[in-house]
Amino acid sequence: MSKARHGVLSASMGAKPGEFKSALAGKEGGLTFELSKLQNEVKYRDREFEAARRELTTLKSTVNTNERLLQQRSLELEQLKERLLSTEGQAAGQAKELLQTKANSRKLESTVLDLQRHNDKLKEKVASLSGKAEVKLLKSNNAQLAEDHKAACSLIRAKDKGLDVARGRLKAADVTQAKVQVRVRAG
Repeated sequence: MSKARHGVLSASMGAKPGEFKSALAGKEGGLTFELSKLQNEVKYRDREFEAARRELTTLKSTVNTNERLLQQRSLELEQLKERLLSTEGQAAGQAKELLQTKANSRKLESTVLDLQRHNDKLKEKVASLSGKAEVKLLKSNNAQLAEDHKAACSLIRAKDKGLDVARGRLKAADVTQAKVQVRVRAG
């Protein structure tokens, strides 16, 4: 037991430090046992106090660590909020583009349906033209076109022959002119 605690214990019992030892020496058993009991209790309380002090130090360290972690998490939370806002902005832009794409898709689908209806109408017209009278008319028109083609080909052949004759005359005239020029020079 430390001297300071011994003095406190003596003072609390109303005796001076020297008197306390003599009082203990005079009485047998009971006081010594009580003193030993009190000393053990003081040691126990000292250990409890030391354990509480260590626990307090540990808790302070834990609090500091948790405060740093809280600050770090707060910073991360702010960064995540900024990313969220950015992502929400991008998502809004993409949603707008998606709506526009859907509108364009609906327009294209409508155009395709219109073209299909038009195609069906044309098919109906072609089917209605396949009647016998119309086929006869088409054959007649086809035969007339064939005759016109033959006549045009004959006319072209005749013109080609005329051109060939004219070319021959032109060559003969050129030859005659060349002979005349040779005679004129010679003569």
